[in-house]
Amino acid sequence: MPRVSRDLRSLLSGGIGGRRSDVDNTPWTIDKVVTPNDDVHEMEVDDSDDNSTNDSLDDTIDSVPECATRFPRGNRLMDVGCLASFLCDFVICKNCCKGSFVVVEECTGLATKLMLSCTHCTTTHCIESKRSVTKKTKSELCQYDINIKFSVALQMIGVGGEHASTLAAFLDLPESHKWPRHFATLEKFTHPEIERIKIKSQEMSTKDEANRAIQEDGERAHLPIPRITASFDMGWQVRSSGGKYGSCTGHAMLIGAHSHKIMDSIVLNKRCNICNKHEQRRIETGQLVKKHRCMKNYEGTSKSMEATALVAMLCRMPQEKGVSIKAIISDDDSNGRKKAQHMDRGGQLPPHVEEPKFFADPSHRKRVFARSIYNLANASRKVSKVTKGLASHIKYCYGACIKRYRHLPADELSAKVWNVLEHISGKHEGCCESFCYDKKAQKLNVPYMPPVDHRICPESDEKTYNQLKEIFGQYASVGQMSYCNHPFDTQTNEAINQAIANVAPKSVCYSGTVSLMSRVALVVGVHNMGHIEFFRSLLNHLGIPIAVELFKYLERKGKRKEWKRTYVKRFEVKVSRSKAQKKQRQEVFTERTDKSYGPGVGLNAGIRGKRKRDTGTDGSCKCGSILHKRTTHKDCPLNKKKRSVTGDIQATTAEDQICVPINSRHETPNVIIPIETEVALENSTNKTPLLGWNTMTSADHQVTYDSDTSDEGSEDDERDMLVSRIADAICLQGNEYEYK
Repeated sequence: MPRVSRDLRSLLSGGIGGRRSDVDNTPWTIDKVVTPNDDVHEMEVDDSDDNSTNDSLDDTIDSVPECATRFPRGNRLMDVGCLASFLCDFVICKNCCKGSFVVVEECTGLATKLMLSCTHCTTTHCIESKRSVTKKTKSELCQYDINIKFSVALQMIGVGGEHASTLAAFLDLPESHKWPRHFATLEKFTHPEIERIKIKSQEMSTKDEANRAIQEDGERAHLPIPRITASFDMGWQVRSSGGKYGSCTGHAMLIGAHSHKIMDSIVLNKRCNICNKHEQRRIETGQLVKKHRCMKNYEGTSKSMEATALVAMLCRMPQEKGVSIKAIISDDDSNGRKKAQHMDRGGQLPPHVEEPKFFADPSHRKRVFARSIYNLANASRKVSKVTKGLASHIKYCYGACIKRYRHLPADELSAKVWNVLEHISGKHEGCCESFCYDKKAQKLNVPYMPPVDHRICPESDEKTYNQLKEIFGQYASVGQMSYCNHPFDTQTNEAINQAIANVAPKSVCYSGTVSLMSRVALVVGVHNMGHIEFFRSLLNHLGIPIAVELFKYLERKGKRKEWKRTYVKRFEVKVSRSKAQKKQRQEVFTERTDKSYGPGVGLNAGIRGKRKRDTGTDGSCKCGSILHKRTTHKDCPLNKKKRSVTGDIQATTAEDQICVPINSRHETPNVIIPIETEVALENSTNKTPLLGWNTMTSADHQVTYDSDTSDEGSEDDERDMLVSRIADAICLQGNEYEYK
């Protein structure tokens, strides 16, 4: 039996296909190809064997009949004018063998029908796009395979009818202006099938999770219904801005804690376009709203959507899925814990529904804890001395400690978290060597100097220590740690929310139509079943065979998803990702200090602002004293108000002054520096006291100083710098001096 050449077989099996090497001189030959009559869509894929896909393709290729067409199948883009000219000039009627053909085109979406009429006889031939849809429909648009596939592809890439119209216009495809209406029709046609497959996949996921819960958690199999653990989270179609939450739609997922598959989902909507359209018409003409499937299923605020969705899914899980939710992992962003209680306790659950136990997601708990720390870091220095670097370090230590020790009981986990506060305070008795660099360095007897902003001193900064202790008392107590000692999280929920944001962008409003529900169902079905199985089931329900090119694409996408899931769990990848995140945090801190962009920065552009304070770069005064910061201070030698009529700057007493005579030729006063300036200079150098410096003289643009003590090396250089600083500050700016 003829077979496909080696290159094409490699391409069909996911290989490199036509990329030939130097030693591969085999030409491209196609002995036969897959025809529309082949049941490619009925191929079974066994996930347990990696070679099952290739074997299925080999069996399918081998089963192609001898009389298969010599040309490949599929869709191509070409100029229809060239095709019509070719048919008119080079093709003659087979019936009369005399006349040529006249071509007439009819378009329905992307599908095309060419009517060929003989100019000599009455023979007519028809060539049209493939029709395989078996589902009954009144619209001719929904009968063509290419239109159905195109609408599903648009949903998968997160665009709609307007984007399809733009694409069709640039590709010179007919009826580009009709695609907004065409897309809505096709979306309504495919939505019931997508929804049906989603519900079936959720039922299968629930059974899988129940079986795993019995095996891993030791749940007794003789219970009336299985009791399982699930993670819950909700997403909205509008990004929250500050305290503004005004989304008209929201979607919630209940995901199995062991299988990580979606067991139930719900979409809440506050709008219906048909109802809104006919409401005004009813007011004006009294006409009733026509019968339709209303999309509005929720009334209330957007913030309360999450709690409402949680209660609704908890109530229908025992009835529809046959399982009971015993524990839920969620964030701390809603009052779902209060509403998920029995009615006699102030909740909304009926008595026959089990009241679940709640656990906290570690990532969200770390974020809530860090918000309190950053509030101190963003406050003024008078309120708190916590820096952003210290806040970032505490946040990291808090999250790492919970992740590492969350298998311990609540009291032991609480003690481990409290060690974070003792760790940054310099007390490392309760630290672990693998976690604490100070203790590791102490064991190895090597010096270690931690970053300055990663430590605090409880003795000298008792206020900061008490502020942090109060926050740790709130988030590190035994009661709060009882919500964190579990091995689960809500990362799968966050990934599903991101996937939904890709197919339903937050910049586009999908409320009021079936579009959002259809896109959410697509994501749920693909997550539970995989790309190949989901789209194979969808196209089978519609009666459309899955093409070889589509099968190759879905297979490649599924393999890449599995590879990425395994790749991100590698140790070296985690280390690299941690370093990249640390570098990104440092860049964020650097960007925050940049004042070139921000709200209202350009309002005062070019306008002279308020005069800056007369302080040095290190916060000291220009005279060099660290006992005051401004030249207007009463003890500052540069204070102009303290100058006498003769131009002298007076000190308080004769004992508290050092006379510095200045060259009278420059008409500058004799400056008398208080003793406190000398003490300040002494404290700022942390070297030999400067008590031997009694006088400084200046003559002919030269400033000299004498000292009773003579030091060498760096101390002389540092004193030269300080003397230069004092001389520049005492009314001698603008001149050049040579220090001896």
